[in-house]
Amino acid sequence: MTYSLVKRLVGATAIACSLLISSLASAETAIEQSSQSQAFQTQSISIAYSSAELATAESRAALYNKIKNAAKQVCGPTSAHEAGGLRLASRNRDCYEDTIEQAMDQIGNGQLASLAH
Repeated sequence: MTYSLVKRLVGATAIACSLLISSLASAETAIEQSSQSQAFQTQSISIAYSSAELATAESRAALYNKIKNAAKQVCGPTSAHEAGGLRLASRNRDCYEDTIEQAMDQIGNGQLASLAH
């Protein structure tokens, strides 16, 4: 082979590799954006409770546990291992904390809210 032919082959290979890397990066970005759009879908669970469940410390603790379980169910796992990565675990943890805070605000019972802190 002549030097100019080798030079052209190396140049063509470099261009092909850069295009491949670029397309892989685009595919990875598309997958990440797809998973992000799925992660931001809104879900909700309704929890029925009565004023009697706010009357005693024991019943408030039981209601708070129901709220925590519902938040876990809606938001997903908060450990990196279970969530499949730190980023998703962090989002799930934020969702969990926000969900509990919103539930406490909706119920409006200070004694129940104190369980969250």
